[in-house]
Amino acid sequence: MEIIDKDSANARSAHADTDRPPPDAQSMKLYHGNIDWDVAKRLLHMIYLHGPIKKTRLAMKTAVNSSTCTRYVTWLIEIGWVATNNFDEFSLTEAGLAIYKRIKWQDYV
Repeated sequence: MEIIDKDSANARSAHADTDRPPPDAQSMKLYHGNIDWDVAKRLLHMIYLHGPIKKTRLAMKTAVNSSTCTRYVTWLIEIGWVATNNFDEFSLTEAGLAIYKRIKWQDYV
């Protein structure tokens, strides 16, 4: 998985993973309990704005507790939208950037 920051992402097309549908609700419930999309969107937004970002700062900026942040980031990594580096910082992958852009577009429509 390639880590993408927002500046380099603007220079290249992220269309390769845009056709991948989001995970279905049943699989999210099965493995992670109920997923609150508002929390997931806030995390993606903050990672987009401030990534690479450490978990503590991410939790603080999104106003979620540390265990919730860990659970959501683990899920986002598992589905391929977020990657981590050697410094335990989180960044959006190409797929994560494509999903983030789709979510932001839908919020404005």
